[in-house]
Amino acid sequence: MQLMMGGINGNYLTNITLNAAAETQEVLAAVAYATDMDLLFEWCFKNSIPLKYYGRLDEGVAVRPSILSEFLARRSARFQCRLVQHHHAKVIWWREYGLYIGSANLTDSAWYKNVEVGCFFPEAEITDEMAEDILELFNVLDRNSTPLTEELLAVMQARAQQIGAIMPPSEQFWSSPSFNKWSGLVQTGKKKATDRRREAFLKEWHSTLQQLRGIGNLARKIHCGLADVALAVEIA
Repeated sequence: MQLMMGGINGNYLTNITLNAAAETQEVLAAVAYATDMDLLFEWCFKNSIPLKYYGRLDEGVAVRPSILSEFLARRSARFQCRLVQHHHAKVIWWREYGLYIGSANLTDSAWYKNVEVGCFFPEAEITDEMAEDILELFNVLDRNSTPLTEELLAVMQARAQQIGAIMPPSEQFWSSPSFNKWSGLVQTGKKKATDRRREAFLKEWHSTLQQLRGIGNLARKIHCGLADVALAVEIA
């Protein structure tokens, strides 16, 4: 068993796809969110490895419509895509090679930048009981899934457009100086000394500001308590 922690321990999910093609007979993937074709889907297409993918079905459009469109365009029983409500799993089984169970979605950020943790079990370590449980997971998803059709794609495309129309730009949110901004686990370029000093100052300032607020709240409570005591003494 291997811990898959990306940039933290050097074990990336992409390392599996680089080595699994020769042995993998089929891929079963239950991954709720998907935004990138290249991570797994294109790999299956390119290597002619049958794929059954189960994504999440919700109003947030968990699977990018362009991915759904690509599955439909192939119109192949070898590459199946189905969507399921209440599905939040992240499980990929490269049959005859190994099994991943963890937190990573099929997004570029999850595979390369986010802090994600999972376990990879080589096929030889997958017990009969584990295999039975994982297959039952896929059976449950399959029984409750919605098959991908042109009609479903049209609904998801329309919903994505609605969300895009009302969603304010993320830059407005991230422009706040209140965050400790981090680019993720990928190595970033060097910053200017002035930028580093500014970031350090803002971080320390907001930390100090929060402490001062706490002191102020405590002082008000003490003041109110003393006033109550004085009033009680005066009445007595």
